Amino acid sequence: MAFPEAVIKDRGYYTNSAYTKSVHIKFDPRRIAAAARAGGCASPDPMEPFTYADFGCGFGLTVIFLAQAMPHGHFYGIDFMPEHTDAAQAFARHLGVNNVTFINAAFEDIVPGMLPPLDFAAAHGILSWVAPEVRRSLRRVVADSLKENGLFAASYNLGSSERLSAPQVRSLMVEAIARGVPEDTALSQGIDLMQSAHGGAASEFFGAGESDRLAYLRHEYLCQDWTCFTHLQVAAEMAEDGLMFRGPHLSDAALMPVAERALPVADPLYWEDVNALREKTTFAVSLFSRPQDGGSEPRAALEMPAGFMTLLPSVANVAVKDGFLSVFDAMGKASAPHPAVALCDVGRQATDPYTQNALAKMLHNSGFIAFANKGFQLPEVADPRAFALSGEVRGQIARQEEILPVNRTLLCPETQAVISPLHDLPWLVLTHCSEVAPSRYADVLMELPSIRNMLAYPTYTSRDGISSLIHAWHSRWAPWLAGQGVIRFL
Repeated sequence: MAFPEAVIKDRGYYTNSAYTKSVHIKFDPRRIAAAARAGGCASPDPMEPFTYADFGCGFGLTVIFLAQAMPHGHFYGIDFMPEHTDAAQAFARHLGVNNVTFINAAFEDIVPGMLPPLDFAAAHGILSWVAPEVRRSLRRVVADSLKENGLFAASYNLGSSERLSAPQVRSLMVEAIARGVPEDTALSQGIDLMQSAHGGAASEFFGAGESDRLAYLRHEYLCQDWTCFTHLQVAAEMAEDGLMFRGPHLSDAALMPVAERALPVADPLYWEDVNALREKTTFAVSLFSRPQDGGSEPRAALEMPAGFMTLLPSVANVAVKDGFLSVFDAMGKASAPHPAVALCDVGRQATDPYTQNALAKMLHNSGFIAFANKGFQLPEVADPRAFALSGEVRGQIARQEEILPVNRTLLCPETQAVISPLHDLPWLVLTHCSEVAPSRYADVLMELPSIRNMLAYPTYTSRDGISSLIHAWHSRWAPWLAGQGVIRFL
């Protein structure tokens, strides 16, 4: 395929326009540490002072929100597009966040002394978007910067079953641009093609939930070296620079004796790729660290770091004192979070590989996990009550109208939790029903012109459907948000 010169701007990377404004809380250092320790690997304690770098940070919103939530950490955002880092610095000033530093540099231009020794490092999607020599520069910088127990979280596209048509669709989009079709028109046609092939399964492929989908698509698919990987390929590249794969191991086959597996293959990464195909996983977040104590094996974790997590409804297993608790809610995305589970209590239950694996799956697969540095109690709510937004939250929502037009992310001041994305129902109630009598919630929501698009199912636009969701607000969301310090009852 002859890649059109019009979209090649810098090292084969698309730089005609800026990236989307997004927050990726999968890279919360508390979640990274929990995933590593669930698999038995030591990690820095994110509840203590730490350093963190986001390589290819874009507009820097991930590190800005994390820095705002964790003032005891110092965060760095690195990006080679000046419009990204300039805007990121302005956003940080706008939000009053002082513990984040932005560096405008390509990876190959980062020299010793530009970054401190790092406890945590992250790179969202970069591996799949850049040329091999740029990936090599990134690996070198990370390997040189990580502390002995430091962790590097890297995400990348997998060539699993739902992505098998991705290269063909991408080549058609690029070919159309080369023949003079406007970029946005060609990308929109690509969306139609993928949705025809995969229906709803194409949503992750095309960045569902991104604040600007076309901006996402330009940077994702108009890079000259766009690539899908396997776990084996990424781990082999990382090992060239001394970065060892640390998990998460999501395949049950990896826990079986080799003789009992479908094939007598010992390498657990082989089974991660088998698992990705079976589970139709299109995207991976893998953890890497330097060899420790002169060998490749990681130092063992004694227990999970302190802290608390809350799950949104999804199929997951949480280790608790009485064994496993299956977490599932038939209401799906629009219902409410489950009560907090202390990370340290969960970690102490992960005493065998199968328990560790179940915990790693929960951390990896749950649609949403809120981490907090402080515990909280759910207040008793006997009757529905009107509420007001607490202090800083009202200002956050107002500022996000300028910064995050779609991605609904909030910092909870009381517990230092980051909620991203806050789901449709609570966001609608928070932004339209504050200080409104509960009896009027349904009327207010029914008047919103975007209600059909913002709620999960068209049937919820009926008054009965809205009322059932409001019941979930009163019984689950409102007490939880009050416990987090987002609202106070009147």
